[in-house]
Amino acid sequence: CNVGLEEQLAMNFSVFPVPSNGKVFAQVNGLNITGYVITDILGKTILQNNMLNTAVLELDGNQLKAGKYIIEVSTELGKTNRSFIIE
Repeated sequence: CNVGLEEQLAMNFSVFPVPSNGKVFAQVNGLNITGYVITDILGKTILQNNMLNTAVLELDGNQLKAGKYIIEVSTELGKTNRSFIIE
């Protein structure tokens, strides 16, 4: 039942604070994040890292220009994504 797993990941995934003008945090409750990809709204990859094993991902929002982004995180159970805004 893959759809149920994807929905579960999405429900437990949070990115905060939104909007942000500094640090951005991401977490999937109960799971470690093993990688991430940040894309802009046009789909261009801005940042990525696939060598992680962390419960809470901390990103430096100062590396990003003001705008809307999508972060996709990988866990041992699959991937999920969410948008966030840098002011």
